[in-house]
Amino acid sequence: MTWKSRFGMLDTRFFNSAAVTKFHSIRRASFRSWTLAYISTQNWLAAKGIKDLQWPACSPDLNPVENVWGLLVRRVYRHGKQYASVQDLKDALLIEWNLVTAAELKNLVSSMPKRLFQVIQKNGGETSY
Repeated sequence: MTWKSRFGMLDTRFFNSAAVTKFHSIRRASFRSWTLAYISTQNWLAAKGIKDLQWPACSPDLNPVENVWGLLVRRVYRHGKQYASVQDLKDALLIEWNLVTAAELKNLVSSMPKRLFQVIQKNGGETSY
């Protein structure tokens, strides 16, 4: 299947009509990239006994990386700081990234069980994280 896009973004109307034409008996389909890299990663995780956590498309944010971005944003824009150029912003982000400690990252990752528990308690609704 060839992807049609405008401005580098997938045209979902085209994708949906193409998917319906190709898979007319399927109303809802999930398309996953079964690339060698994906399969190798899945095999490696399985060999290490690491279970793949499948989160629903509309789940609350359970990704610690998003929290790292939040941390960086708060630090970069503290006290209402504004930047004159994109390069100045990139430089500030790089400085702050280098100041993030291993303890801060470990804290974010170790909070995952609590986050998951809250998501379950709230039936997938908004959490305090």
